[in-house]
This record gives sequence, C-alpha cells and structure tokens, in this order.
Amino acid sequence: MNIFKILSSGDGSIKEPNVSAFLGYLLDPNKEHGLKDYLLKIVLEKLNENKTITSLMVNENIVNLTNDSDFKVVIELEKTVKIDSGTTRKIDIVINIYKESELVFVLCIENKIKINSVTENQLNEQLEGIKKEIEINRIGFIYLTPESCLKCKEEYKYFQDSNSDILSMHLSWNNDIYNSLVAMLEQESRGTIEPIFEYSKYTIKAFMNFIKTDFQSYKEEKSDINKKDTTKWSFNKINNLSRAKLALNIITKYVDVNNGTTLEEITKKFGSNSVAMENVAKTKDNNSNKKTYYTKDEELIQLNSSNVKVAVNSQVWTKDKIMPLIDIATSELGCTIKEVN
Repeated sequence: MNIFKILSSGDGSIKEPNVSAFLGYLLDPNKEHGLKDYLLKIVLEKLNENKTITSLMVNENIVNLTNDSDFKVVIELEKTVKIDSGTTRKIDIVINIYKESELVFVLCIENKIKINSVTENQLNEQLEGIKKEIEINRIGFIYLTPESCLKCKEEYKYFQDSNSDILSMHLSWNNDIYNSLVAMLEQESRGTIEPIFEYSKYTIKAFMNFIKTDFQSYKEEKSDINKKDTTKWSFNKINNLSRAKLALNIITKYVDVNNGTTLEEITKKFGSNSVAMENVAKTKDNNSNKKTYYTKDEELIQLNSSNVKVAVNSQVWTKDKIMPLIDIATSELGCTIKEVN
C-alpha cells in the first residue's frame, strides 16, 4: 500500500502544492518526523558545493540547524511576492534561516512535478519579488523538476544566465531528491545519524516510490503501462524522431565529433548496452523475433579507431536514460534538441 498513490487516485488530490508541502515538512527541523536537520543539510550542501554560504558554515560544513543551536528555521509555503508589473508570484517553498534574531539566509525552492507545468520567466519574476524583501547576497534558489523535463532545463539555463550573481541549482526529483532520501536512510541504518521514527521511514519510502513513478496514482500507472509513448523530438534540423532514433543520432554525432573514440569509451559514456559490434547486433536480431538494434547500412556507426562498425540499441532508451544523452548532446556537442509534442 502506498498512501500517496491512493490519495492521488480518484480526483487526483495530490497535486504540486501537496508535494511541496510534504517536502517542506521533511525539510523542517522543527517537525515531529525525527529527521532533525538531516535532509535540509543534504540539500544545502548540494547548493553550497563551492562553500559560498559562509553564514551557514563552520569548519567548512553546514552548521547545526536544529533548535539545539543558535539557528532557527522558519518554512513558508506558497509565499506570495510582488513584481514590478503589479502582479504577484508564489514561491512554493521559502526556507528562512535565522541566527538568533538576524535573517542570514533564504532558500527559495520552485517545485515542478510534471513536465507540462513550466511557466516561462517564472524564476526571474520570483527572484524579482523576493529581492524586494531580502538582500540579494542572502538568497539562494533551487529549481526542482523531473529529470526528463527539457523545458525545465531551458528555463533554468535562462534564469542562470540572467542571474550569475545568484547562488542557484537545478535539482531533479528522480535523481537528486530520491538519492538524498536514500543516503539519509542508509546513514540511519548504519547508525551514523540518530534513529528516525519508524512511521516516518515508512512514509518516506512510500514517497520515494511515488517519486520513482513520476508521481502517478495506481490508476495512472496502470494506464501508462498500456500507453505508447508518442513524443517526438527534433535533433538539429532532423524532425519527428522517437527516443530511440534520437539516441541513434546523438551517438552518431558523438563518434563523428570525437574522432578515434573506441567501443569501450562509447559504452562507458552511454551505457554498457547502448551499442554492440555489428556482427553481435545482427546475430542477436537474427535470433530474436524483435529487432533490437539499428543494423541497416546507413544506421551503423564506423569507428575510426578500429575497423569496427557498431549498432545502436533501439530498445533501452527510457525517459530516464535519454536525458543524460540529451545533456551530452547539448552541453558537449552543441546540438539543438526540442520536444516536438
């Protein structure tokens, strides 16, 4: 039984604000979950990778943020800020950190759980509003989104490019938050942090499963199993590509740009089952009723490092696995990739 999936069935009552509220609860050292400041410190340490939040550091570590320290944490949900146009914006989670009575740092978290909920220029307007209340050098921003959301990556890059003086980070639910929860539970099981209440651990594990299934209810999961992915992609000037065809184009481009790359380097970069040697791929396809590789002459990739051609696997490119390829294509190869629909 997963309480989150049950509650999100019916009319889908667990929506973005509900997920934000639960995350805010886990991040709050004052709540009765038994986590103390463990999760909050994990998130702050990610943001503070370059050790720039000096107001929250002692001996290069984030300070104790529980009530046993000189610090106090106050969390606001759906905080409303005013922008110059006269309208308002809401920030999902605002974490105010005080040392004694002085506000020393404010962490703003904008949360997205669905890839279609991105609002253009939202982060910039939220920053515009919060700066009216807080000094800019005391503000940090986290954009928390699904890993598979390409529009989210574009929105964050625009925000980052526009605000190089703001400490910010783009985190994903499926990797960063999920892995942070795993790390916290592993520390608890090894006894390196104090015990967490049993009911909290049970609820956190249910939440982790909810994250891994992209916040779907039982009904949505069942429907998704039978639903074919019809999303198409554009790669540079090539349109209407499936995820697998997109992967084929990205890996082909990577080999073309990185002249001399080897089979071992490709599998290390893209995954052990991403490609296979031509003869191996054709043998597997001949022995199977299902085509597993792209083995047409125009699809095979010649490796200049050896007299070898490789075939790209056409079956392994799930939503989670295609995103690292897109990151490589855009950041390392300078490619332009967009979702068509």
